Amino acid sequence: KAFGALRPVLSRKHLSSQIKGRIYMCLVLSILLYGSECWSLTAANLHQLTVFHRTCVRKMNRVNLYHTWQHHISAEELQSRLGLKDIESYLNTRLLSWVGHIARMSDNRPPRQFLTCWVPHERQSGRPPKTWGARVDEALQYFEIPTDFKDWMELAQDRQKWRKLARGLTDSSEE
Repeated sequence: KAFGALRPVLSRKHLSSQIKGRIYMCLVLSILLYGSECWSLTAANLHQLTVFHRTCVRKMNRVNLYHTWQHHISAEELQSRLGLKDIESYLNTRLLSWVGHIARMSDNRPPRQFLTCWVPHERQSGRPPKTWGARVDEALQYFEIPTDFKDWMELAQDRQKWRKLARGLTDSSEE
């Protein structure tokens, strides 16, 4: 609904691509990804989000799917015109920012206790195919952060460094 309401603004050809990208990121993506830090995202859900994101990117660039096929225009090229990244990057950044925040909490706070707790019972059959912990591991691998619990917990203690890691920035690249 948010993108539909903003479509007359975001499809204007006289509006800068960078401005369109920022409006989309602030208004549409923030609504779309609200609460995504705690989602146990499946491949089907990620595919739906990716399709929506790419459709929006094409509409803001005033390019339809036929043009992308005919002229071999990649989704990455269209996203770079708007100053955007792929949807998985935004999901993983939000998740790792939240996990880093929890990791810096004191040990007596409930969110931190839940992050480091272990339930010694086997799961029943019919459990969800992916847990939230598996999602955290995928996000760590996406940004090439060590997946060993003690390693990333230690990295998360330095807030500035963790922010750069969670956004996929290295020392040589800046936002």
